[in-house]
Order: sequence, then structure tokens, then C-alpha cells
Amino acid sequence: MNQEIIFNILAILGSIAPISLVASLNIPKFYLKLNGKLSKTTSICTPITGVLTKEPVEVKTIFFDKYKARADLNITDSHQFSLLDTQSKIEIQVKRTDLQKELAINLMAITTCFCHYEKMKNIEEISQNLFKSCAIDQKRIREEYQIITKINSTPEKKISTVVLTNNKTKEISAFSKGNPYKILEKCTRELVDGKKEPIDHQRRHKLKKRIEKMNKKGQKVIAFAHKGMPIKRLENYSEQLCESDMVLVGFIGLVENINSEIIPYIEEIKKNKIKIYIVTGVKEKKAVAIATAMQIINPNYFETIDGETIDSIDDQRFEKMLANREKDYVFCDIQPNQRLRIIQTLEKIGEITTFANKKHGHGIKELLDHIDRSRKNRKNSGKLISHALNSKLAEIGLLIAALILRAPLPLSISLLIIIDVSINTILELAINNDKKSNSQTINHEKIFNPTLLINGILSTLTIGIVYFWSLLRFGWIPGETIQTDSIAYTKSSTMVFILLAIIQIIAAFQIRKTLSSIHLILTTIVCVLILKALTSYPALEKIFNLSALNGNEIAVIIFSSSIFLLIIELYKAILRHIHKNENQHSVSEIPAHQSPP
Repeated sequence: MNQEIIFNILAILGSIAPISLVASLNIPKFYLKLNGKLSKTTSICTPITGVLTKEPVEVKTIFFDKYKARADLNITDSHQFSLLDTQSKIEIQVKRTDLQKELAINLMAITTCFCHYEKMKNIEEISQNLFKSCAIDQKRIREEYQIITKINSTPEKKISTVVLTNNKTKEISAFSKGNPYKILEKCTRELVDGKKEPIDHQRRHKLKKRIEKMNKKGQKVIAFAHKGMPIKRLENYSEQLCESDMVLVGFIGLVENINSEIIPYIEEIKKNKIKIYIVTGVKEKKAVAIATAMQIINPNYFETIDGETIDSIDDQRFEKMLANREKDYVFCDIQPNQRLRIIQTLEKIGEITTFANKKHGHGIKELLDHIDRSRKNRKNSGKLISHALNSKLAEIGLLIAALILRAPLPLSISLLIIIDVSINTILELAINNDKKSNSQTINHEKIFNPTLLINGILSTLTIGIVYFWSLLRFGWIPGETIQTDSIAYTKSSTMVFILLAIIQIIAAFQIRKTLSSIHLILTTIVCVLILKALTSYPALEKIFNLSALNGNEIAVIIFSSSIFLLIIELYKAILRHIHKNENQHSVSEIPAHQSPP
């Protein structure tokens, strides 16, 4: 008697425990590495470098003498430059190797060989490759020149200078490169047609405009300058001596190519009502140029805020600014602590914020994919709960009926677990693999609804009728005890087990609302094979107390499941008819001069 009570308690627990639901909701998070927070994302903060741009950095333009050289493609892949005379406005095509004859290009190449700025190592390599592609022998330059001294440089100074002596001519010169505005401040002349022409106020203004124009196009500008030193070698070369009254040699403009491949994903993110904020360490003009090119900001309604400005804004005002989702923001020249403040402020005003980070596999494309998958997983949770509840309602209903009629419980604890683990779980995983879920809206499927209740009641009645019919045909009388190893019980329990599995397969197709799902079709085949294996191999039959069924018993199962499906489809047709009439009635009540919404 105690064993029977324990068995009943275990069966009740097995009927209630939603094993398949827990598994189907959490397995995707494991193998897809889903973050539940991503499904609720309302804003994305993204840097520029490595996320919106892609390697390698390219030299886009070169200004030297009176010329502007440019290549439409990667400059290292093109054999020709488009060379524009900035004075006559005549444009010609020249071979890249022709540039080795230009004095300014050679001076820039010498500077690049000896004047290094460690924090710009990648740019140093790009510049060296440029001059190498112009057939300038860098090995010869290193043999021809010798370093006398290097002038100390700092991040604030933004200029790197080296003093060299020519081993052949014994001429001594200072070569500088760095921030174009800083270099321009040091220059009083520029190299034009091999001559050193003075830079007057008007010319200086034009040169600044040129730099500004390159910046607006997203180019990082590096300026080169040169100065001849006294022939007699000095004991000390001061910064004041070397970095004053210099001759401007030219500029190169480097650009990080925007990753145009992700523009469609940015558009999709914006369609999903997710706000994108640029949070970057690069300067304002470059950040705005790239944000505009990537279609992240509205060029007519945005604001740029640098790190210094952020520090001057109090929390209340900052929250009010970011609460305006209609306005776009570009946060530039940002430090890590300022980036953290931006994210914390967004979270304070109720935003669920994700930070794009290519190094961690969270680029724009990857984020959109993760958000879509997380939203789909979240949206489908209602479907999974409905499917799991349908099984639980049937199992609990059968359990109650068996207890009332004092019949043996139709399913053992092991069969309840098998139904959940091997049938319901894989069916619910197939339901969750619904790629047609619309990520723009996350309306959960209704869980507690009349259809679910009707399904549960009908499942209980269908399986209950088959179960008690099977017991009665073997001569069972209500209240009579039956051994669990008897043919009457094993046959009846097997029919209940298979019929419940079939009803769950039918329910999966109803919830998925399509018969063309390849995943669900394959899953159904797997479920049928599992049922076949459990009822065909004596070893498995003995373990799970099942029995092979004859043709008549299989026919009863097919007939019962067909009646179940017919009644459900009839019920759904009636509901559709009622809804259709209600819609027509509501439209007919709209006055003639109005149109339906």
C-alpha cells in the first residue's frame, strides 16, 4: 500500500513537472549562446574603429607641390594615380612610379623611414608601403642618411621630428611629420615647383580649409615638413631650432574604409526601433563623416558631444538630453570612464543598452543576429508553454480519471519522463526554430486561452476513452486491482503512451501553424522512430513496461487521433467564422462618411 502511494505521488509529480518546457527554453540559450537581455535591447552604443570601419587603412589622397594625387581604389592595388593640378585644375593619369621623381614625395619618404610615432604603428606601415609602391628605394634611403638626434615628442605636441645627415653630401636637415594644424603652425614656407614659397595669411587659410575638407571626408591627415640645418654639426639641436621656420612638404590623407556591408543591418536595427549611438575615441569630424556615410544619424537633426563637454554636463540635464530619442548623438573623443557614464545614463532612463565590440564577436551584424534569435526565442516562449501545457493537462486529467475510477495509473513515471524528454522536448525545439518570427514585435503567444483548454479537455477525453476501453476489453471492472505486468495493463498503457505522443505531434503543427516546416517534419519522423523502437524491441519493452500492438490496436489509435484532429479543426473553423462575422458587423457599424481604420 505504501508503494502504491509513493508510485501515485511520483506520477503526480511527473504529470506536473514541465521538463520539456524547461529544456526547450534553455537549450537554445546554451548552443546559440543567447543572452536574454539582448531580446529587450532598445539601444546600441558602437565605436567606429573595427565595427563601422574595416581594415586595412588606405591612403586616399596625397597633396604635394601643387598637385593632388588620388586613387579611387586601394592605393596599393592601383598602378596609376589621378593627378590634379590644383592651380590649372587639369587632371591627368600618371604611373605611380613617376612619383619617385618628385622632390616632395622623396622628402616625405625620407621622413617616413626615420621619423616614427609608436602609437601610429599601423599608419607607419601603410605610409611605408605607399612610398615603396612608388618605386622609392627605402633601403637606399636608410644607407644614405644617418640619424643625428630625435626631438622629444608627446601626445599633446602631436609632432615627431628627427635630424638627419646625408652621408654623401654631408647636408643636415630636420624632418617632421604629425598633426597637420600643428605642423602648419611651424611652417612659414611651402615647397612649390622645387622652390620654397612663403605662406602668407591667405595661403595659410586655404591650407587649413584643405585640411578641414579632408577631415570632413573622414580622412586622417598627416602633414610633412622639412628644414635645412647649418652645415656645421651642432652639439645640441633644440626643439625651437628644428621645429620653426619649416618648409611644408605636403599631406597624406588616410581613411578607414567604412564597412558598407553592414549598412543593411543598421537599417534593420533602426526598423526594430533600436537607437544607435556613436561612442568613439576618434575626433568629431571623422566620427560625423562615418556616421553620416553609414546612415546612422539624421544629418539634419543630430548633435556631437566630446568627452570634455560630457564632463561639464550634470546628470539631470544629460538624462533629459538622451531621453529625446528623435535626436541623434555622436559622442566623440570619448574616454572609457565617459563611455561608462553614457551607458549608465541610458540605463537610468529605461534603455536596455548593448555595446558593440568586434573583438568579442559583437559587431553590428552579429548583434542583429543575436537580437533576432533572442527575440524569436522570447516570442516563441508562449508557443512552447502552450505545447507543454497541452501535454500536462492531458496527463493530469488522465491521472484524476484513473484515481476516481480506481483504475491503475495509465502512465508510469518512466513513461511520463520519456514523453517529456524524447517527444515534447524535440517537438518544442522544432517549434522554437521558427525563422518567420517577426523581431520587430515581441507579442507573446497567448498561453491561457479557450483553444488550449479545449485541446487539453479533448486530449484527456480521447486518451481516456481509449485507455478505459482497452482495460474493459480485457475484463477489467472499475475498482478491480490489475497487476502492472499483466497484458491488460501493458497493452492499455502502451496505447495511451503512443496516442499522447501523436496528439502532441498534432498540437505542434497546430501551434506552428504550418505543414511545410522541414524541422517539424524531421522531428515528427524522429518521434515516430522513437515510438517504433520502444514498442518493437523486447529489451526496451521490458524496461519501460510496454507491449507491441497489433493491427486493430494501431487502427484504434489512428482513428482516435483522426477524430481528435477533426474536432479541433472544426472548432477552429467555427471560431474563424465567428471572428469573421464580428469583423463584418463592426465594419458595418461605421458611418458611411467614415472609412474603417
